[in-house]
Amino acid sequence: MARPGGLCTPLGTLPQETTLLDLTPNDLKISAEKILELHPDPVPHFRLLRDVLHLDPTSADYCQAEKALQGSKWIALLHRSQWPDGTWGRFHTQDTRVKQPFITTEVAITTALDSGLDRHSPILQKVQNVLVDYADGKIYWPDPPEKHDNPLAWYVWMRQWSAAVLSQIDQRHPRLEEFWNIWAESVKASFHSGSYDRQKEIEALNSLLKCRMKNPVPFHNKYPLLILSATDIPKTILQFSAFGELETAAKPPDRLHGGDTLIVVEGLRWVIAGWVKGITRGKW
Repeated sequence: MARPGGLCTPLGTLPQETTLLDLTPNDLKISAEKILELHPDPVPHFRLLRDVLHLDPTSADYCQAEKALQGSKWIALLHRSQWPDGTWGRFHTQDTRVKQPFITTEVAITTALDSGLDRHSPILQKVQNVLVDYADGKIYWPDPPEKHDNPLAWYVWMRQWSAAVLSQIDQRHPRLEEFWNIWAESVKASFHSGSYDRQKEIEALNSLLKCRMKNPVPFHNKYPLLILSATDIPKTILQFSAFGELETAAKPPDRLHGGDTLIVVEGLRWVIAGWVKGITRGKW
């Protein structure tokens, strides 16, 4: 929080009631520099340089930190435990009979991203190829099928969730177009009346996914939100008529069918946050 006179306060000395919304970019910069003075492990060191201080990737400090990151214990563990096919075994559900560092491929990918790796890393490039094949339906997860009211739903969600995880690695991957369009259309149908209508969403998803389901996953679930947040602003404005449908989400609906108002509103805010994050990082 900025003090009088333009001085800024490191995070550790801020009042307890302070939130991230109260912090200025300079507050975060000063706090990051304070943390770096403590010589943190390679992962937080690199991520502070890249994600908070936005250091020039060609600078000596950045290159040195990136090199240290590649030799860190987490990156070494990811590399050592990655299977020849690029995965870490099962994708979504744990096989309790097998002991391994990462219980699923999904968890390993999250760990890789949290550790500072991006789509250019050999580890994530290798698994990205598998994700595209999953999303295309060319190959299937090694997980045992989950039970659904329609047996075909398992294969539908397998493709959708693979695309969602792919979007975490590369938000601009061309293969995401099909999946983004599905969820964008479902959101548009859900708010067509001016408030969230779960029944309309169900009808839309059954049609768009070409699979009849009694209770398909709503758009405000984690995976559809990942897909929806991986898109570009111009297309979104066209799709949602200059945010017309999204603006209605700020108003409490008259009624909800099988959903909670706050969850829906927070879901839409999460999508918009993804767009803003993409702009600030120069992705769009």
